[in-house]
Amino acid sequence: MKPLTDTSPPADLVQLGTWDIPSTMLDGLGTTWPGIIAGHPPLDPAAKPRRAGDGFPEQGWRVVLRDAAPWASETLVLAAPSTVRPGHWITVQLHRGSNGWVLAAPSSNPPVPTKRQRSRGLRLEWAASRFSTPHGEQAALDTVLVNGSGQPWAPTEEDVAHLHGIIHDSRGRRLGTGGLAYGRLGLPPFPELLPGGRATLQVTACTPALSGLAAGRYLVLAYLPSLDLRTPDMATLTVHP
Repeated sequence: MKPLTDTSPPADLVQLGTWDIPSTMLDGLGTTWPGIIAGHPPLDPAAKPRRAGDGFPEQGWRVVLRDAAPWASETLVLAAPSTVRPGHWITVQLHRGSNGWVLAAPSSNPPVPTKRQRSRGLRLEWAASRFSTPHGEQAALDTVLVNGSGQPWAPTEEDVAHLHGIIHDSRGRRLGTGGLAYGRLGLPPFPELLPGGRATLQVTACTPALSGLAAGRYLVLAYLPSLDLRTPDMATLTVHP
């Protein structure tokens, strides 16, 4: 029998904001803010990002990722230790477009294990295979997060129960952009889950796209962005006249 191949990401990767970076990128003292943006015209070395705030770091900056984006020919992710929140890092994207380099607004995040590492042993399931709602009302769709591993699971600060419900017609064709039904914002982090533990998470319709569906039968896929988990099957949603 062919041995199983370990497809886990390298152990030295961490998630910082929305990016997976080598943890070694956070080592060392870094450089000054003027030093990190020097040579990126038309930016002035004294320029700060929008909403930089009074606690914006002046020291400790380094490039943690170089990437390309659909809206820019080159993107740099800059990071420095937060001077306000211990354990957090301030990240700023620097994009190069047709008119030169542009700074995006900063964000503050702690380095955590990658989504793939954090979700190991977890699965997202529908609480039921069928749901129904009267026409014009918001459907409540329950999913269950299950710890199928033999180890306790504890959420990080980045793990929030914010679900997407992606709507399809009865033939499985996605409707437009999917008629996303976003889970409620402001939810607390997940509870800790012992081996075999379960937590109910709800997808609630907060968009006209879902509450305005015509009477009929639809299929819904649930997606949990914070852990990059999807339900393996689609649930049936019946909208009654």
